[in-house]
Amino acid sequence: MTAPGPTRTLYPEAAWLPVDNHGGPMTADLGLVLHVQQGDGSLAHYFDTPDVQKSSTWWIAKTGRVEQYVRAGVQAWAQCAGNATYNSVETEGFDTEPLTGAQLHALAALYAWGATARHWKLAVTNMPGVPGLGTHAMGREPWCDHPGCPGQQRTAQRASVIALADALVNPPAPLPGGTGMLDTVYTVSQAAAGPHAGKYIVVGDRLVGLTAIHYAANRDSFPPAVSGGYDHLPQQIHVDDPGQWARLAPLAVPPATA
Repeated sequence: MTAPGPTRTLYPEAAWLPVDNHGGPMTADLGLVLHVQQGDGSLAHYFDTPDVQKSSTWWIAKTGRVEQYVRAGVQAWAQCAGNATYNSVETEGFDTEPLTGAQLHALAALYAWGATARHWKLAVTNMPGVPGLGTHAMGREPWCDHPGCPGQQRTAQRASVIALADALVNPPAPLPGGTGMLDTVYTVSQAAAGPHAGKYIVVGDRLVGLTAIHYAANRDSFPPAVSGGYDHLPQQIHVDDPGQWARLAPLAVPPATA
């Protein structure tokens, strides 16, 4: 088998800052594990210190800057027993803080690249061995026992990351008519739009389909596992004019410039 080329091992939007702290080839590539730095500033020098014996595949700053320290498919030293099967991403900040808008959008773009280049599943996972976007905490003791990593807020934001990544990987045709606010979910009724009925998210200046998250008709039946990714859940709104989009609940995704 031909070794993966740089387009499959180096994320093109990241600054390539290789470090010596890493292991050999991964035995599988099940996705990406989200970490929190518990600090600020680039980790490039720290991860290249021999005595540290730690590293991650990527690091994302609060500004959205992405640095890559280890090639994808090579074991970074981030999550002990999980190093052999998942890539890793450290995120600047603390476990008491959510991802910034810039971080969330950068993470979604990174995951979209991984879904295409490395066949990561567009899903959240909470169990080792299951493909998707996981957390350091899910590995418990075999993964170095970090129950608070990356924190409740960042853990909940994974649903929004996957939703945005899915919109980047699988952008459906723009809907006819209508405008919307950035990163806002809209709904339009079956009677008004026919085959275009459903829930949509605005990414940039395009209104695109949102397939990664499924909504119930009201807050009472909204799945708890999904609702963690949202600030509030007002009742679903329908409109009769397909050229007018009714605002539903904003995703927990601040603008990319935040």
